Amino acid sequence: MKRLLEPSGLFATPTSTEELQAWIDALSGPGEKQLALTVSMMTWNLASAVVHEAAKDAIKLAEELSDE
Repeated sequence: MKRLLEPSGLFATPTSTEELQAWIDALSGPGEKQLALTVSMMTWNLASAVVHEAAKDAIKLAEELSDE
């Protein structure tokens, strides 16, 4: 089955939101935590929007096929 979002091979994939938060919490430079949290949540929102649109398209297609 084709993935809706392909993972990047350049970065590790956390196994949970807790693991991701622990990684962010380990940052110590000025502004690093705030920047990491901002970027991670913006990425989450983008992924959510992409998956939502794909799901809407799939539902629309299923409805069209059931009408035939």
